[in-house]
Amino acid sequence: NWMTMEPASDDVVFSDQDDNVRRLYGNPYRVFKLNIGGNYGVPEWMLDKINRAFCTDTFLINEKRYVKNDGAKFDVTRYNTFPLLFSEIELREYYNDAAGAFFNTAPVTLFTRPGTYPYVNTEWRMRDKNGNEIFGGVFEYIDASYDTGYLTYFNNVVVPQHDLQGLFSWVDDNFTYTNGEDESFIVVTKASVSTTYLEATVNITDTTAPFQYTQGGTGFHILVPDSDHLPPGIVTEPGNNSLGNPLTVTQLYIYNTTGNKVWRLYTFGNSMTVLQFPQQSNKVTAIDPATKVSSKLRKFGCFFQNFGAVSLDLSFLAPAKDELRELAINSSNITGITAGWASALVSGSYKPFKLLRYVYLNYNSLNNAAEDAFFNEFYGSTNYAYNGGWGQINMVGQSPAAAPTAASTTARNALTALFYSLTW
Repeated sequence: NWMTMEPASDDVVFSDQDDNVRRLYGNPYRVFKLNIGGNYGVPEWMLDKINRAFCTDTFLINEKRYVKNDGAKFDVTRYNTFPLLFSEIELREYYNDAAGAFFNTAPVTLFTRPGTYPYVNTEWRMRDKNGNEIFGGVFEYIDASYDTGYLTYFNNVVVPQHDLQGLFSWVDDNFTYTNGEDESFIVVTKASVSTTYLEATVNITDTTAPFQYTQGGTGFHILVPDSDHLPPGIVTEPGNNSLGNPLTVTQLYIYNTTGNKVWRLYTFGNSMTVLQFPQQSNKVTAIDPATKVSSKLRKFGCFFQNFGAVSLDLSFLAPAKDELRELAINSSNITGITAGWASALVSGSYKPFKLLRYVYLNYNSLNNAAEDAFFNEFYGSTNYAYNGGWGQINMVGQSPAAAPTAASTTARNALTALFYSLTW
């Protein structure tokens, strides 16, 4: 349920014989329309009880006294195939404030949740008629409990901190603020939300060495709450949570404790074009293949990480299948690339990664069979012919050293003819 306000007044005017008009008297007041049923409706017996409640001497909404407007009747909407009712009725304030105390009655929407978790919202901003501004920072919602947790935080911390009189609440999927008495906040900037992110496991062995990543485009670095950071409910990274510069930027973060940490980077509006983990003393140990990156990602790289003796699953790169230009997994101890990174995306005559011209899988632990498997999938499932005689695939420095085998002769010969450099 909600209320909307319509300004009104009782006016007495005088018109002389020449139709010149003079105001003799005027008294302003406000008429409120109370919506009953919201988006879901109410049963008949509930609407009957509300009608009877309005016939009592005292009827309060948010601790304020209202009465039905003179002659007002319930405007009821019914649907033949739906048992619940929707209704509106006009109300007046019991005590009219003709002096002009003003407030917005309808909830103002700050952002709309997407319906899936996890997600993150950008900063929102609202302002009142006196120029006072309230900002909402970047928050991550890992599951539904965070909806309740952040709501409690805003009402118990933000409201008294800024001396607000209203209330934050969820109205369906909208995070809203309802103004209190004499408040007039409106939304200046409504927040965006994102469910597109890359999740990595970071093993911190040295609290004095910062974890580092490089990105191009707009992104929000979010850390799952733990003993290193602010309490659950406030999980933004201080100082590094809003990166609006479309140019490539490098970010550092120092953890307070050692051990495995979950790290997420959200992207907004498919703006992320570059994401790489430079030499990090073997900090990145895993990337969750279930998470997704921006469809505009052009460059992804990991250098001197420690994935362990595993086959790396690159399925998280699927959204970037038409934009990715460079892939580098260097000196990160992988034994191969999990099959399906390209073949799973083939559909009819369509083949992915037509712009992928530079691949560096050097100084890892790929054996002959692993190299063969990668070459064969690249040859059979990507639009490699688009490269037109330039580009590079580099697999040198494997331990143990891997040489081509008969299983990949066709693939390697074909790729060698189209790439200016193919080494292993």
